[in-house]
Amino acid sequence: MELTLNENLSTQSLENEDEGFVTVDPDTRKLIFPNENFFLGVSGDQDSRLIHFKFVDNVTDAIKLSEQEIQINYLNANQEKGYDVALNKNAKDGYCYFDWKPSSKVFLYAGDVNFLVCVRSKNEVSGFKKTDWNTVRSAHTVPEGIEPDEAHVDEQTDETITNLLLKINEAVTASANSEKAAKTSADQAKSSASAASASASFASSSAKGASTSATNAANSATSASNSAKNASNSAGASATSATSSKNSADASAASATKAKASETAAAKSLSDFNNNANDIYQKLEAFDSLGLYVDEGGYLCQK
Repeated sequence: MELTLNENLSTQSLENEDEGFVTVDPDTRKLIFPNENFFLGVSGDQDSRLIHFKFVDNVTDAIKLSEQEIQINYLNANQEKGYDVALNKNAKDGYCYFDWKPSSKVFLYAGDVNFLVCVRSKNEVSGFKKTDWNTVRSAHTVPEGIEPDEAHVDEQTDETITNLLLKINEAVTASANSEKAAKTSADQAKSSASAASASASFASSSAKGASTSATNAANSATSASNSAKNASNSAGASATSATSSKNSADASAASATKAKASETAAAKSLSDFNNNANDIYQKLEAFDSLGLYVDEGGYLCQK
């Protein structure tokens, strides 16, 4: 069946739209390449190209590509498996566009390399797969290149080493910060101990001062008691003098009346004095029992 001019132009337009993109037949899941001479790369290649893909977004009734995780699974010429995550994914006009940058592991060995596109989604809570859709694998020959004799570190290993070094650096930094914090805490504890020692010394000095004041107070009380006893002795001596005066009055008849008056006055003074002395002594004893004393200035104080 021959195509009409419009149908032919329409077909050419669709082909031009897909030019440069790897597409897929949704029914057979076979990858369709921009041309039959599609070339993947040479052994030793690394991050050297981007392969562009253009798939119908609703590739099945249950899967929309732009809402899934897309990766390219590969099997290199040494039968080593790996995968690369698709880059630059975006949806436009019913299609899902994404790119693949083949990692160095794809080209580690010369020979046949197989790859396919894997589309999957995971449960956000459990992490288990919910959907998984794959294209048919496509095989391509990777010619042998020429590599100098030097150690080779593939991209994933290099990334792993880099991550390890970053973690080591983070651990060292955290350890240094912990050590600094511990030193600060130790310095603060030392300052607190010094302050506590100073407070204890001050408290001890205050206690000694209080003890000295108590001793002084006791001494003052003793002095007051001695003074009271001396006053009592003086009163006894005055009584003796009064008796002598009375004898003198009896011997002196001429001044009997005057002596008698003097005797009476002296006796009254003695009685008042005795009463006052006894009252003072009783008050001092009462003060002493209450923990009080009279200082040298005559003021009542507490021991």
